[in-house]
Amino acid sequence: MSKGMTTVEPTTSELRESFNRAPLMRLRGWTFERACAAPLILWALKKSALARRRNEHLPTQNKQI
Repeated sequence: MSKGMTTVEPTTSELRESFNRAPLMRLRGWTFERACAAPLILWALKKSALARRRNEHLPTQNKQI
């Protein structure tokens, strides 16, 4: 990222969607609240939400050439 650019923090709903995309967390007995309380897991959820947000704005390619 270049200097001067700031990213908007992911919303709670985006973080929850990131958590829901990781079914292994739920299988291991983690709740969303517990995941958000763990700094490294919260960091990973934030990065996942930001990556998802970035990928939603990419143009789609109908066919490969």
